[in-house]
Amino acid sequence: MSSMLGRCLRGAGDLPRANNVLAGAEHRWQTLHQPRGQADTAQALGDVALLDGDAGLAEARFRHALALYAELGDERGI
Repeated sequence: MSSMLGRCLRGAGDLPRANNVLAGAEHRWQTLHQPRGQADTAQALGDVALLDGDAGLAEARFRHALALYAELGDERGI
């Protein structure tokens, strides 16, 4: 899935493309009603925002991921 491509782009330092790819993946996870995929992708988007120097956006994305993980009862994500 494009979530992995987004993570690879993040790792390569291509933050704008990583953000675009991950945002698209997050939308697809939402459409498929897959909260785990949404949470993982929101966390990756938070990483991109943090690397890009936007701490406020990173915090919002991490909080969103945290809420999804909590909803799932996934202590790994919390």
